[in-house]
Amino acid sequence: MMLAPWPVLVVDDDEAVLRLSTLMLGRVQVEGRPLRLVLCSNCVDARAKLAEEQFAVAILDVVMESEHAGLDLVREMRTDPRHEVTPIVVRTGQPGAFPEAKILQDFRISDYWRKDDVQPHRIRASITGLIRGYDTALALQERVREREVLLREIHHRVKNNLQIISSLLNLQRDQMPDESTRALLDESVYRVRSMALIHEQLYGVNGLERIDFGAYSRALADSLRQIAPSARVVVLTSACPVNIGTAVPLGLILNEFITNALKYGVRPAGQRSASDRLGDDRDIEVGVSVEGDFIRVSVTDAGPGFAAGFDPHKGTGLGLQVVRSLVRQLRGELICDGAGGARFSVMVPVDAS
Repeated sequence: MMLAPWPVLVVDDDEAVLRLSTLMLGRVQVEGRPLRLVLCSNCVDARAKLAEEQFAVAILDVVMESEHAGLDLVREMRTDPRHEVTPIVVRTGQPGAFPEAKILQDFRISDYWRKDDVQPHRIRASITGLIRGYDTALALQERVREREVLLREIHHRVKNNLQIISSLLNLQRDQMPDESTRALLDESVYRVRSMALIHEQLYGVNGLERIDFGAYSRALADSLRQIAPSARVVVLTSACPVNIGTAVPLGLILNEFITNALKYGVRPAGQRSASDRLGDDRDIEVGVSVEGDFIRVSVTDAGPGFAAGFDPHKGTGLGLQVVRSLVRQLRGELICDGAGGARFSVMVPVDAS
């Protein structure tokens, strides 16, 4: 079976150079495949060809419609995902005006040819090497795509499995005779859902290594509103990309903060004092922000604050034990304040895990 030829774009406003390119490259074969030369005499035609297909190599003259038309085309190609791995050769008849070292450094090109120094053997060798590199880059791209598909499927299955666990816990909860046991199972369900939400977000984003923790915090707060449906929750966030190693434990910490606030931090407006941190338009405020190399996550409520003598750093409740353990895991700091309502905050490195 005849293998498809390698498409090679040649752009030059000098017809003699285009004919010479055909003579030098017309019989070249790489990995048993010939070249298919696509010749253009200006950048307008070249842009039309680039819109139609990908090329194994693009050979571009510098000076055409303008003194830097070819370099403008290079910039466009390097910002177009379709041509990000296409090797680009810059060819110029004015090497003094466009020095080789500067062109190579500034424009991410693969080779530089001078029109006054035509060496057919070198040009053929260069094209052969560039096409082989292009073929390798395409294979790597395909492997990356396959890996992303696999990772998406893994995140999807993990999310589904966590949802099954959540459903089983809910079934178990319904069979419990006492309210205290049902409440404990509810807390476990919330924790499992907070982890499932991480994997759901990773499944739905382009990059599979990081999620926007700000967007995650909004989704988590919405999912927990059922604890206190009438509570007025405000989420203030900025874009906070974190990796999954940080997102899962930090998500569990935030789950504990919000759950606690919804249970104990909502008071009727008539019972609130002037010393409350929050205004009358909100009962709970969730904040997520990046501060230098750290991410700060905080939850403030309008409740009664801490009981006399209560120390969150020594509390024996399961939620606080979970939080303290996860903060240590993330090499972070837990900050608590019970005046004018409770405020729980953590500061952890952006890439703590």
